[in-house]
Amino acid sequence: MQEITNKQCPICGEYIPFDTKICPYCCEDISGQEVATKQDGQNSFENELIKDNIQNKIDSMDVDEQIGKSNYSFLKYSLIITFVIIFSIAIVFLIFYLVNRNTDVTIIPHDNNSITESKLLEGNMPENIKQAKILYKEGKIDEAAQLFQDEIDSNNNPVAYYYLGEIYRDNKFTNIAISNYKSALEHKKNFYEPLKRLAEIYVQKGENEIALDYANKAIKQNAKDLELLKAFVQIYSNMSKEEELLQTHKKIVQLDKKDYNSNFYLAYHFYNRDNYKEAIPYLKNLLDIAYNTETAYNLAISYAQIEYYTKAIEILDLIINNDPYEYYNATYAKLKLNNMKNYYNATHKQTSTKKNSKPTKQQQESFDNEAENALF
Repeated sequence: MQEITNKQCPICGEYIPFDTKICPYCCEDISGQEVATKQDGQNSFENELIKDNIQNKIDSMDVDEQIGKSNYSFLKYSLIITFVIIFSIAIVFLIFYLVNRNTDVTIIPHDNNSITESKLLEGNMPENIKQAKILYKEGKIDEAAQLFQDEIDSNNNPVAYYYLGEIYRDNKFTNIAISNYKSALEHKKNFYEPLKRLAEIYVQKGENEIALDYANKAIKQNAKDLELLKAFVQIYSNMSKEEELLQTHKKIVQLDKKDYNSNFYLAYHFYNRDNYKEAIPYLKNLLDIAYNTETAYNLAISYAQIEYYTKAIEILDLIINNDPYEYYNATYAKLKLNNMKNYYNATHKQTSTKKNSKPTKQQQESFDNEAENALF
């Protein structure tokens, strides 16, 4: 152990030799007083400082440990809660998907005209169905559906199944609608309206073979239903059945000359194949529905191609009257057609009259008409 040589004056605090009686700094007598040595004081201060540092570290460690434990617990429970929420949502969506797959559950505005009437549907019906139909047309769908359901529960009425299917179809609950239509057919074989609806729904779902089966059953009962024929158009188009598609469009035009889609299909089906005579009636129908310059030109060309120049010139006049931007083009085409008409008529006159005989005025008019091929 190192020998102590200095002490601290108890009066002024300066360090002085250990055996000093009178402090040389403050000149006080310190012989009878206890003083602390520099080493003792320093050791005591250092010991206290070390103790404080150790205690602070211990306290700090305790606080950090408590904070760490708290953070860990919070993180653990947060992760557990998050996982439970995500898992629950996933389960809900899975159940929703399984129940409603292939079903669009978006509610759409109610269409009061969606219920079609047939002889079966117009016949005598129970009071529940009569009242339900009134409520349905008034837009009180829930009340109507309840009455239809009551009639199903009590009598398994196929008409009630059909109307309930209509409600679900209107609101895009496709699978439930299909179930009701099929139930209607179970209780009333060859029930026309459900057969047609199933054909329409299945073609929308892309299940063309099933749609065609229902459509064929329905068409046997009503061959003039435009809605059903348009369902056939979709089916044959999806299945690339060109001949069946062509014949179906013809049936539609026979029933409705103003059906734009079928007239358009038929007009350009024949026109693009240079079958101008077949294209003309449908091109004319298109112009009757709505004037279109391109359609008018195609009709004029079709007439000219079969050497029916008078009609072609009439269509060019129609273009001039309806489309001022085409005035010069149509006028030029008209001039050329007049020349072609005159030449054609002149050549036909030579073969249609006796040699060296002059035709009368009536014969001249007849030549002009007979020189062109009458279409209709």
